Amino acid sequence: MKKFNPRQLVMTRCVNDMMADNAEFASHVQLSVIRHMAGDWGDVSDEDRVENELALQEGDRLFSVYKKEGLPNGLLLNGIE
Repeated sequence: MKKFNPRQLVMTRCVNDMMADNAEFASHVQLSVIRHMAGDWGDVSDEDRVENELALQEGDRLFSVYKKEGLPNGLLLNGIE
């Protein structure tokens, strides 16, 4: 279930190219976006979780991290609700 509707979804060229070349990575990105929109913030600190919940009420930034083996930094999602 969606917690919010994104205004716009954009990605870097690098992420786009990786999605085009790697179906497993593309699936990870798609699942991460679904989780983000459902309010599952992934691998963030408790402080960021609290900030995200406040941001949903106030229209401020949202921040999520989704780690996957083989991705050293995980997938970072952020934006304005």
